[in-house]
Amino acid sequence: MRKRKLNITVAILIASFAVACSAPSEEAQQIVAVIPTVPTATPEPVLDRVVSVEVTLAMEQTPTLTAPPLPSMTPVPPTVAPTQTPFQTATPIILASVTATTVVAQTAVSATEVTDFPLSDDPAGLIAYVCYDGLDDEICVIDSDGSNQRRLTFNDVEDYYPSFSNDGEWITFARQMVDGSSDYFELFKISIDGSKVIPLTTNGSKNASPAYSWDDTQIVYTSKFGDWRHQIWMMEANGNNPVQLTFEGNNFDPAWSFDGEWISFASDRTGERQLWKMRPDGSEQQQITDVRKLGGRNDWSADDRYLFFYAGVRNVDRQIYRVDVESREILALTNDGANAGPGTSRYGEWVAWQTGGDIWLARQDGSDAFNLTNSTTFDYQPRWGP
Repeated sequence: MRKRKLNITVAILIASFAVACSAPSEEAQQIVAVIPTVPTATPEPVLDRVVSVEVTLAMEQTPTLTAPPLPSMTPVPPTVAPTQTPFQTATPIILASVTATTVVAQTAVSATEVTDFPLSDDPAGLIAYVCYDGLDDEICVIDSDGSNQRRLTFNDVEDYYPSFSNDGEWITFARQMVDGSSDYFELFKISIDGSKVIPLTTNGSKNASPAYSWDDTQIVYTSKFGDWRHQIWMMEANGNNPVQLTFEGNNFDPAWSFDGEWISFASDRTGERQLWKMRPDGSEQQQITDVRKLGGRNDWSADDRYLFFYAGVRNVDRQIYRVDVESREILALTNDGANAGPGTSRYGEWVAWQTGGDIWLARQDGSDAFNLTNSTTFDYQPRWGP
């Protein structure tokens, strides 16, 4: 890859993310500054891409054991205490054990160089995401090579949580139905050209985080309908026959495995919010992580081996991680800034996430990271499509 020097300071990166926007979950935050609107459907030129991966840090951490999981749960790693001994290493280190000392590899993303896209194995497909237009949040789409950036929704309310159908024809999302109400969102779907918008729910509840099944016949989502807690629901793709799947605690951000066998989600049923998985009928609910300050938005690798998630202090220090679903081994993909909302490529080894108000892409080991959107406003909640 061709490199060009770019003088970017840490202060600029932090300042670019200091703005916040509100959303139905803690990763969506309202921007209060008036910012230029996002261009409409006019294709934009390919933007410069940041960055090369220069340093890999591994940190040895001594865990602090938490209360054991319920008997029905799959064993999970202990909570990690902040004691760290950094050292340089040539390649990322994956956890050798999750029951004793936990080793977490972190890939440091350098902001000192500009590069083009990787010369081979470039990311493919479309990415839908939330784009702030200076007044409210809308749904935008961009090719994963950075071209053909376009906006699909145009209204004066908030739109969040875009998710592609697997045939690439539709994007389902959550729309605020009463201005200023964080508890009144309905689900819609919009055609990929933006010409058709169809309502899917009309229950007057907080409906969010929709995701299509891999045959596009069903949609899993969250709703506060009923007992006014966040629960996972399933409905047919046309909005008919909703069925509740979870009943304990608050549950968020479901994501379908690529083989269609599992649904991952975040739940606070044991106190601290953690990642869980269950069958599409709601059976075999199992805890996957035991980490501190876990967010909600998560996604599967294309081979269903890993789940990608984010954790850390909101707006200050949140990082992107992946966890091996079977071994519970954890790898950190970022180690600086406030990052959130990972979404994975269905064609290979790429992952997208939001940091500093932009969408970034990297390989699923954290390497070859680059800035996709270079927005003058605020972009977040990326979800990959075909």
